[in-house]
Amino acid sequence: MSSQENLQDDFAYPEYGGGGDYAGARRARRAFRFCVAAMIALTLAFWFSENYLRFDKSETQYRMSLTLHEASARPVLQAVVKRDTVEKETPTAKYVEALAAVEEVDMTLPCYETACKLNSTSASLMIKYGCQLFLREARYKEARERFREASLLPPKNALPRYLEAAALAATDTTREELSEAMALIARTNSSEAPVLFPQPLWHPTLPKGGMWYVKLQRDFIQQCCAPLYQLSTLIVGKAKADIDKGIVHEWDSWLEKLQIMGERLLGDIETEEAHLGATQAFAGIRFQLDALQQRRRISERMFGSVNPALIERTVKLEAALKQLNDFENKRDGLIETDRKRRMSPLFFCVNTFLLFVVMYLLIGILNRILYSGKKSWSLSHPMYAKSILISGLLLLLLLLLYTSFLPQLPAALHLNTRGVALGWYVVVAVLMLFGLIYPGLFLPSARKSYYRIADQGTVEPHLAVVKKHRRIACFALMRRYYGLLLGGFLLVLCLWILTFRIIDGLYPWQIKLLTTGLSSQEVDLVHQLQALLSTSVSAGI
Repeated sequence: MSSQENLQDDFAYPEYGGGGDYAGARRARRAFRFCVAAMIALTLAFWFSENYLRFDKSETQYRMSLTLHEASARPVLQAVVKRDTVEKETPTAKYVEALAAVEEVDMTLPCYETACKLNSTSASLMIKYGCQLFLREARYKEARERFREASLLPPKNALPRYLEAAALAATDTTREELSEAMALIARTNSSEAPVLFPQPLWHPTLPKGGMWYVKLQRDFIQQCCAPLYQLSTLIVGKAKADIDKGIVHEWDSWLEKLQIMGERLLGDIETEEAHLGATQAFAGIRFQLDALQQRRRISERMFGSVNPALIERTVKLEAALKQLNDFENKRDGLIETDRKRRMSPLFFCVNTFLLFVVMYLLIGILNRILYSGKKSWSLSHPMYAKSILISGLLLLLLLLLYTSFLPQLPAALHLNTRGVALGWYVVVAVLMLFGLIYPGLFLPSARKSYYRIADQGTVEPHLAVVKKHRRIACFALMRRYYGLLLGGFLLVLCLWILTFRIIDGLYPWQIKLLTTGLSSQEVDLVHQLQALLSTSVSAGI
């Protein structure tokens, strides 16, 4: 064998991987790939079993439909009801009720009617059906019957009685019917029953604090308040017309009853948090202000001046209404800010994953072009390279967890989104650049290897051949490094997803359920308004 052939033999370059433990290196690579694949499989199995094996098919699709927009949820629920009818002959009431909430306009009322027949003991369902009868087809008499049925069912609730009064007044706007409606409002005002708005259908495995649930809740409250707005408009309009004519009669008493109804809608400090929110608070304050405006006109007409108590109450209600409007004006911005914060970890992950994949493929193509083979793969990564790689991946995991659970952390630890993004991309840049630089620093120079072989005196060295082997070893180390970086990042993503699921009960891509709906902020605001308004006399004004 010539000296040139000896020099080209890989065993002549142990510093570049020649003569290493190829079998052991191959086992190590396969073991790492197996660990990554196993972690990915575990994460996917966890997600799949929870979403598709935890419940039967109908319940799984019902649960999924609750988080979809109407157009997307409709065909899913139609399939669920159809399958449930075939399997049980009588479909499950909650599936039919869920379908009624998203059904086409011409099918909504028949669907609600079917749901009520299947579950005639649900006051919440009766209220929803009555509101649909009232609003969609102005079937006020039927709506009144549904509201009356709801008022007889547990729990005790003043809302269906107020809605019944609205349907009664809308049926016939004569003074006699209006007088009967006002009498019903008076009896309801004097009752001890709280005002409880129906809650949207939801699954017990899904959280209620997210943007999507709060949106559904606000939609239902608005539907229930719509008949009451119509009632208030009717009463105030008739009162204004009569007062303009100098006809006062019992209008002050009737307007006071409307005002008290508004106070009941606002609730008090003992009202359950689930039934406190900006939507019903706005309606309650609006009804009070409308009634007070006409009561002030009556006071001025009858006594020549306005009762100071009415003025004081009006001022406080206007201040409360301003706070509500300010909150509502900021709502969308606050929700969007939180949504972007929730999206940022996903954005980081996708961009970084694609970057690592592209880099790994580019280095792999260069290895193919150089025809490096796999003999240089027996080289071990130095300890400092492993330390930097592991430390960088751990930092990425910590940044993901920090961004995901930022609201739960003390205020002193909060960083803005730009600061977190900067930290993330600095770590990614260091990991990427280190993979390009460190093989050249770690491997001995071609000239050093050249002199080592020359000193042995057994063969005649050729510098060009030595440089080629070193170049091959460099690219082999790069490819292995970026392979470890890509696989390690996949492990980081799986750990993040599983940790997120264990702590938050959701997956990080369930943005509609994770983004804040500001429900706790609404409750705090309503409590503030209740405290503000409780300092003035209301019912006795």
